[in-house]
Amino acid sequence: NRFTVLYLEFAFMQHLTQLTVLGNDWRSPHASVLELPFDMLMAYLREVHQAHHSGMLVMNGRRMKAVTGDITLATALTSLNLDNNDIDLLTPDFADLFYLSHLSLRKNLIATLPWEFGGLASLSHMDLGHNKIQEMPGVVGTLSSLKVLLLDHNGLSKLPNSIGELVKLERLGLEYNELMVIPGTIAHLTSLTFLDCSHNNLRLLPLYIGSLGSLQELYATTNQLYSLPESIGQCSQLHTLALSNNFISVIPVSIQYLTSLTHLGVSNNSIKVLPPVMSQNELLVNFDFDNNPILDPPQLVLDKGFEQVMIYLKKMYDVTFTGHLDLRDLLLPDLPADLLGAQGSPED
Repeated sequence: NRFTVLYLEFAFMQHLTQLTVLGNDWRSPHASVLELPFDMLMAYLREVHQAHHSGMLVMNGRRMKAVTGDITLATALTSLNLDNNDIDLLTPDFADLFYLSHLSLRKNLIATLPWEFGGLASLSHMDLGHNKIQEMPGVVGTLSSLKVLLLDHNGLSKLPNSIGELVKLERLGLEYNELMVIPGTIAHLTSLTFLDCSHNNLRLLPLYIGSLGSLQELYATTNQLYSLPESIGQCSQLHTLALSNNFISVIPVSIQYLTSLTHLGVSNNSIKVLPPVMSQNELLVNFDFDNNPILDPPQLVLDKGFEQVMIYLKKMYDVTFTGHLDLRDLLLPDLPADLLGAQGSPED
């Protein structure tokens, strides 16, 4: 025959025990669904039928290869989860899901997004992690309701400047891609609280990253960063800063203004001096500085752990203002290098 649509109502034929669908021109559901065993096919039809009324559909690990009209015609859908399938193509009729607020297509084979995606005006959460996306279309900037965007574990080499138009965005996951730069327009994301750009090829963080006044967590481990922008000190809400496995040689003095900072990771970098101003980060409880060629504080202080390092930095910070330095009980073999820059009284 030349049937193109297998109606969802087939699932409610109580006495049906076998269904042969070969030799037709099926468009909906997709052929990968029609190839499922009879019981799984009937379950698929029932669940999609129910989703047309409930507004929610979860179909993980069903070996689906495409999203067809039987799903996109459920225009009242608000939540769609199709993780762990083999979907490699999204059709333009996705834009018909106008009320969709939560979309998860994690762990599929998606390489591109149709420009019609920009019509998903209600979308607030989109998870496209673990796919094969190499470039995000500029139309992503029209998703004005988006609060969560997860693009980790793809092949992204760049992001569109329009990402800066997602002014409601609170969480952005970019880890495990091939990004060499993050657009400066990201500075417009003033609602952003979480940014993970770890495991990329970044050499610099955006110059005006300090404009992210709501940022609380920043993960940029395992990149090629050589320095940090001074503006990072303006991220006053930042409590977690992870920068391990880079090539950073200097911690900017503006770090002292991160008054909410509790966790700082800079292990496996090229840092030689921990700046005394770090003693002003009074909420810091976890500081990982292992595997750096640190000369100051001296190794004897470093070996004593975090608390002694912070005490040492405080002493070095205070001497600039008081002209008095007390290094008793530290068993130092030499005077600290930073003393050369201390401005104390002549008699000291």
